[in-house]
Amino acid sequence: MTMFARLLILACQAQDPGGYEALLERMIHPIWMAELPAPEERVLLFSSRDPRSSDASGDPDAWFSEDDSGHFLGTHVGTDGPEHVMVEASGPGFISRLRLDSARGQLRFYVDGSDQASLDLPAMEFFDGTLAPVPFGRLSGGGGVFSLPIPFTRSIRVTTTDGDARYAVSVQMTNLAEGVPALTREVLERHRDPLLLTARQLMASSDPLVQRKTKWMGAVDFKNEFPVSLRGNGAVHWFRFSFIGVDAPLDQAELPEYLRAIRIQTMDHTESAGEQERILIDVPFGDFFAASVAQTPVRSATLGFNPVGQSFYCRLPMPYEEGFTLKLVNDRELPKTVRVRLDVGFEQLLQPPPLRLRAAYFQHRNVPTRPAHDQTLFQASGAGRLIGLGMTVLNEGRRTWANGDEKIWVDGESTPSWFGTGLTDYFDRTIWHEGPEHFGYTALLRSHLSDPVAFRSGLRFDVGVVHPDDCQVHFEGVALWYGDPDFPLPVTMPSGEERVLQPIPEASFEYVPGALDLATVQLKKFGGEGDFRGLVDLPPAWSGSADQVLLIENAAPGSYASMKFPFLRSGAFHVKARMLGGGGGQVRFRINGRRMARTIELPQGDAQLVDAEIGIIQFSSSSSHSLILEVVEGAEFIGMTQLVLVPVES
Repeated sequence: MTMFARLLILACQAQDPGGYEALLERMIHPIWMAELPAPEERVLLFSSRDPRSSDASGDPDAWFSEDDSGHFLGTHVGTDGPEHVMVEASGPGFISRLRLDSARGQLRFYVDGSDQASLDLPAMEFFDGTLAPVPFGRLSGGGGVFSLPIPFTRSIRVTTTDGDARYAVSVQMTNLAEGVPALTREVLERHRDPLLLTARQLMASSDPLVQRKTKWMGAVDFKNEFPVSLRGNGAVHWFRFSFIGVDAPLDQAELPEYLRAIRIQTMDHTESAGEQERILIDVPFGDFFAASVAQTPVRSATLGFNPVGQSFYCRLPMPYEEGFTLKLVNDRELPKTVRVRLDVGFEQLLQPPPLRLRAAYFQHRNVPTRPAHDQTLFQASGAGRLIGLGMTVLNEGRRTWANGDEKIWVDGESTPSWFGTGLTDYFDRTIWHEGPEHFGYTALLRSHLSDPVAFRSGLRFDVGVVHPDDCQVHFEGVALWYGDPDFPLPVTMPSGEERVLQPIPEASFEYVPGALDLATVQLKKFGGEGDFRGLVDLPPAWSGSADQVLLIENAAPGSYASMKFPFLRSGAFHVKARMLGGGGGQVRFRINGRRMARTIELPQGDAQLVDAEIGIIQFSSSSSHSLILEVVEGAEFIGMTQLVLVPVES
């Protein structure tokens, strides 16, 4: 953010001190997360989970129910039909994150007892950039995620006209929202410029306002550590690692092994601990940045990874007392020495806040899927705030491992205060999906920057292991939280040999080399006439090697869906699409802005899967590419399940 941008936001705050810019500032500069939670601070999750699962001592079929759609707090008759209540809360506070599985119907927000909705909009406008830019509004499948704060002082009620909605809404209870006016379209329009600048800053890899910067260069291998240190009291606001050279180049296939072998450690020094260093973070380097499989880029407001440039950034403030050390350690003997550059932005503080950024690695391998059960991923002791979770899953079955609900237990409660609708819904994004279907590796990231989970004596994070196949799954990754530095890390780090990524088991079903399932492809935008259903499940008889389809019903000419897909290889490739057709229709594609000449005719008659040759295209080494599906001739339904990339024989 430039100084002009910062001054613009401060000017808006001065003109409208009751405005919501202070809530945005908390996301840009989250050093406040290292303060102890205020007595009233807590997060409430409202979700469409099966209400029968509220009783922890009840029927296991209810506790692990997958009936997580169409459940509401109540229904009343509005001016244009039934309104279903998703959220009902007393303030002060603000809605910090709203997720819908399918963006249908109308969303209405009633603030502080008013019968007039402050926001009354089609659900899609919350996610497609109409109301707020990325990252505040983002499409995901056929629905989306909205994370612009929606404040209230006394109460809030949120309704939808979609009676089958699948949703999860986070509400932050805090006195900071007291007296902040309701969010309306007029308020958004008045603050459009600072909102755009704030969004841009959230997606930057560093904070240019941090005046003190330094850099180090060095090497790490089995014999050499890479330690750097700062003196005194302060806070690291951001840091960026770059792999700048090795004995021989690290190619894409080698990178995951090195990212698991190298550990990142942080520690601070304090008089209360004598001369001892307190280890705050000790995790595999790649997992810290949600880059364990190193296949596609990661870009978020907290962490990022560029696989092409092999650079990594962290935007989470790291307070320290009496000195700070960041260290890279390699505890596996690998043939190459990695040279690195570290850039750091920091400030000195007379009195740093009491909590520290903590990170712990978890590894749960060979987890059986029968019977359904809860698997504890990690636990934290003391007071703090959960800030993020990066996870890599190895699924030995064909169908999805993500049916189980996430459950966050706070301060020893008997029933989890955070009870979600499933891991597919919980994670912000799928970073990498091996496929076909959900077989193989999946890498995921969830940031709690907008909705941190405060706790005072401890936190436990469980996932439900609810799988349609009798097989095994492996969960491993890194949990991030701000916590008491005097509590030891909750797990002992496995050795370098024990951290090696497990080989993918042999598939006993159809495997399509070069196939990108729709879990990997990121939907950006869609338009035109027709009922865009987003990602929906395919009946098993149709599924072939994928169990979800990007579906448009009653598709009319001119309808389109715009997507991004990851692909790191360069050269000429045959591009194919596995389509779901029936009842005719024609489609064509654009890849990286180039319209492909071939028009795909879909079959008449019953629904069936067909493989369509799109054409040959030359890919560069870019890590992300664009794909647009355009409807040329309408049909009752048109769908796509996979994109297949096969190298052209030289």
